[in-house]
Amino acid sequence: MGDGIGLRERGEREAARRLFAELWDEIGGDAGDTFHRCAIAHFMADVQDKVEDELAWDLRALAAAEALSDDRVAQCGLSTPVAAFYPSLHLNLGECYRNIAIPRIHQS
Repeated sequence: MGDGIGLRERGEREAARRLFAELWDEIGGDAGDTFHRCAIAHFMADVQDKVEDELAWDLRALAAAEALSDDRVAQCGLSTPVAAFYPSLHLNLGECYRNIAIPRIHQS
């Protein structure tokens, strides 16, 4: 996951997408571990070129977070509860919805 984040930070979005897609497949996609689904989907959303694709990944991240327990988060070495994930997840969703709505407002 760190390699994908590094690619994203260097602006190598396509390479990051490929790596996150490989990780997504490795964990079993939508049937995979909730912690890994949440993290991969969250980072995958950041490297999408279309806001609709970004939104789809952000929604996957939120759905995984909703199925995630504090115990599972702790098993992954984090000391924060799942609730700490929600501000970032909701902010990302809000930004997607705003970006989808703005072009429509200007077309009216």
